[in-house]
Amino acid sequence: YNADTFDVEDYAVYATNFSTSGDSNALEWTKIFSAKAAYGLPSLSSESLRALTHRMKADDELLHEYYRHSKADSTRLPPCTTSACLDKVLCTQTWFSTVLQYRECLDEQSAERIGIPHWLHPFPRISWMWSLVLWAAVIVVVAVVVGVVHRALKRSSYQTIPGPKEFEP
Repeated sequence: YNADTFDVEDYAVYATNFSTSGDSNALEWTKIFSAKAAYGLPSLSSESLRALTHRMKADDELLHEYYRHSKADSTRLPPCTTSACLDKVLCTQTWFSTVLQYRECLDEQSAERIGIPHWLHPFPRISWMWSLVLWAAVIVVVAVVVGVVHRALKRSSYQTIPGPKEFEP
């Protein structure tokens, strides 16, 4: 860290294997990664970390790497291969004031991953499935209104003259 500004400039994660240390009290520590080097960050400022989050949103490999690093590259680490797991990892990168905001993030990430456009998910406090149901209801209501208006405009104020039933010259 910078002693003058107290800013964290970088961090590193170290690991050791307790089972190979044997009877000696000395542990052999190995550097796993440095944050700036692993993620290509110029600094650990808020702007750099926000940019990292946006890069992780677009790059699943980077997100996997972050997940592995967050668990110190443990061999006992369960793989994070599902969309739900990746969404959780990504949403933990953002500060939320409430659990509801975190759940909204998960809903939005899930909707984006399956290709639902952002404009189709305008109801942030409900899941994307209910958002689709609401949109379907809106479309049905609009279709009914258009049908009623079309029938009303199709009517004419003119009287139609019935044609002759039989015509004899």
